[in-house]
Amino acid sequence: MVAPHSPYSCSRDLLAESLDMAKELNIPIHIHVAETKEESGIILKRYGKRPLAFLEELGYLDYPSVFAHGVELNEREIERLVSSQVAIAHNPISNLKLASGIAPIIQLQKAGVAVGIATDSVASNNNLDMFEEGRTAALLQKMKSGDASQFPIETALKALTIEGAKVLGMDEQIGSLEVGKQADFLVIQPQGKIHLQPQENMLSHLVYAVKSSDVDDVYIAGEQVVKQGQVLTVEL
Repeated sequence: MVAPHSPYSCSRDLLAESLDMAKELNIPIHIHVAETKEESGIILKRYGKRPLAFLEELGYLDYPSVFAHGVELNEREIERLVSSQVAIAHNPISNLKLASGIAPIIQLQKAGVAVGIATDSVASNNNLDMFEEGRTAALLQKMKSGDASQFPIETALKALTIEGAKVLGMDEQIGSLEVGKQADFLVIQPQGKIHLQPQENMLSHLVYAVKSSDVDDVYIAGEQVVKQGQVLTVEL
């Protein structure tokens, strides 16, 4: 991916050149968008438009793009994204740590915009635990909506898997265990892990209890790369 940081930290020329480069290389573009109220204010003052409208003017909405955050997207902007080629990378823990706000994920999903779970980076997120991100995303959307039935475990698991693959434009290769796709999966043994007991609803445990340190084995394209918690592809 070509990844200019954001509309507020990059010049118009750099943003335009980044999009041109992505088109030339035939790869998606990634950029932080509508992360905070401050960002929206900066772009509005600088260009007379909100971040999404500014990027639309440059052509970003008509090219495969991953917009990180989207915290400050309003209802009209969400509607505009429906007919765009933009997907959203949701970074709940980073948004909490930086007091950015809570992204309107339920509204985005209901509108049909692809939303995947992400971590942002170590600059604003310490352990980069994807299980923790999925759990936090679910809890935040329940609190934001005031409805405990919103963002159920099935939605959280999809956001961590197949929806994330859709965001990357790779859902025909990865994101679910299906004939013709890569066999990417992990193994978690619940025995001896008190926080994964009782075992009546393991899907619930996957969202609300599992930690990355609970992972025993990892397979990528059918090849085992982690065995009993030890990485096999790197000598440590």
